[in-house]
Amino acid sequence: RAMAVVGEQFSAGDQGSKKEFWESGFSTCQKCFKKNVTSEERCAGCRMNGDAYGTAVYTCQDCGWFTTFQYDDSGDSYFYETKGWKKSSDPTGWSVSDVSKWLSMTGMSEKAVRTFAVEHVDWEVIMRKPPILTRNFLQTHPKWKLSPEDVEIFAKAIEEAYKLKLT
Repeated sequence: RAMAVVGEQFSAGDQGSKKEFWESGFSTCQKCFKKNVTSEERCAGCRMNGDAYGTAVYTCQDCGWFTTFQYDDSGDSYFYETKGWKKSSDPTGWSVSDVSKWLSMTGMSEKAVRTFAVEHVDWEVIMRKPPILTRNFLQTHPKWKLSPEDVEIFAKAIEEAYKLKLT
């Protein structure tokens, strides 16, 4: 039950690149990519316990780009629209497609990247204990037979992203 209602929560401006803006720490304009963004919270109401809710408006001072995020003091996540969002650099829960895209950016050969996709390697396969993907397996298994260079690229990539050592 609201103690004071002064308006409505709203969505306005660029709603299509909100996640990218959120990933930047609410600091980088998604139009001109400058870090001259200000914010203003517009309170829509306040509950009896003092929890407020409303809309935060972020505006680039250089080009006028803006977006909004709805907030709620009592929510599990202050900006409840972002609950469950993960930064694209966070590999937790990556699908086969996500792993393939990531590996294709590491310098690994197309053949090796394709092998990971065909063999359905996702986050769970990479994290499996005991590990399935070992150096020996990747180089000698008939379905894999990756080059030593590709195995080293994979070893470096999983150490950086997952903090795992390839055995």
